[in-house]
Amino acid sequence: MNIRRIIKEEIDDSLDWIKDIKPIPELKVGTCFIDVMDSSKTEWIIIDFKVTPGGTPIVVIKNKKSNTDIKHKHEGYFEEDLLSHRYKPCSNEVTQ
Repeated sequence: MNIRRIIKEEIDDSLDWIKDIKPIPELKVGTCFIDVMDSSKTEWIIIDFKVTPGGTPIVVIKNKKSNTDIKHKHEGYFEEDLLSHRYKPCSNEVTQ
């Protein structure tokens, strides 16, 4: 009886679900996202991370086409929207 072989088989079988997981993009300055719930498919770029005077972490994003359209999103809610696929990456490249 080879214990290592048995353990390896058990681990391999129980971790197959990991292969199906698609990672969300890393939240960093310059990362571009598309709001798929927006009919115009607006592209947004993360330009900063801040903390409100009350201590709430926020993500500052701007419209990729218009520098005047800047929004502040609660970082936790923004991450939830990423996980629920409201936002998707613009492409594989990061805009700086």
